[in-house]
Amino acid sequence: MSAEAPEHVDDRTLEGWIARQRWYAAKGGTPALRTLAETDGTRLVLDDAATGAVLYQVPVAAGGAPGADPVDATTDTDWVQQLAARIDADPESLRPIGEVTASRVLSGEQSNTSVICDTASGDQVIVKLFRVLHHGDNPDVTTQLALSAAGSARVPTVYGAQRATWPDPGRSDGTATGHLAFAQEFLPGLEDAWRVALRDARTGTAWDDQAAALGAALAEVHRTLATALPTEPADESRREAAMATMRDRLDAAVREAPTVEPHVDAIRAVYDRAAASHWPDLQRIHGDLHLGQVLAAPEPRGWVFLDFEGGAAPPARRTVAARLDAP
Repeated sequence: MSAEAPEHVDDRTLEGWIARQRWYAAKGGTPALRTLAETDGTRLVLDDAATGAVLYQVPVAAGGAPGADPVDATTDTDWVQQLAARIDADPESLRPIGEVTASRVLSGEQSNTSVICDTASGDQVIVKLFRVLHHGDNPDVTTQLALSAAGSARVPTVYGAQRATWPDPGRSDGTATGHLAFAQEFLPGLEDAWRVALRDARTGTAWDDQAAALGAALAEVHRTLATALPTEPADESRREAAMATMRDRLDAAVREAPTVEPHVDAIRAVYDRAAASHWPDLQRIHGDLHLGQVLAAPEPRGWVFLDFEGGAAPPARRTVAARLDAP
């Protein structure tokens, strides 16, 4: 990370502002912030919250009068241009974003901030800024980078990502590394598969062909991932760990939703059959797959998959899984 520092806003001023942001994790809590780094045009702030320490990325473009709210740099096109340049310069990046001529923040996001960028080339690019940072690769980045590098059209075309290193006193070497931002093709005006399915259900339109095409597209994605990224053998320890996680989640579901209780024996029987089955090699998968994460692009492209990260869990907990649909 370079030594370019953003506009300085003291941590106390930042605390009141960050507590009101949609991406702030400790909802209802009182932030206790301390800045770890102010470099590469952004600011990394550790919140020693009662619910557990969380590291946030908070780029600040400007500070107003003393005690006034800071201005988030994602709303500043000049700063977004600098971010695009850092992504273009990253060794992981696949193609240049180039000059950003205009930008706007996408509203409604809960855990990250996405900026829609118009570029001098005429392309639109969406840049996702990760707000909560963890040590390690972000699966949403590495999975889609691998798919795009392999020539897959089943994800929005990836431009690149920004990786950084920051201080981490909790690690033995005192540093952590991970992804700060990710840029890919913006596909405006497309419906997701959930809306398509609902509309067809309301009109009585058969969904057999749509479902078959969706299944074929999903299989294509995972065949590509099995060759583009490493796989691991499903040895006994990994199988036991996966089954223990599944059973623990079932127990938690019953505690949270007692109406699940009558179905527990049937669910456990499915788990037992899975445990006794042959397991193929473990591979990277889409970690958060539902119909809202699939876009209906015009043919011949067809279904396009989004948001592979699988939630807000640390990367180590959501990277590799078994292809239980494999023969």
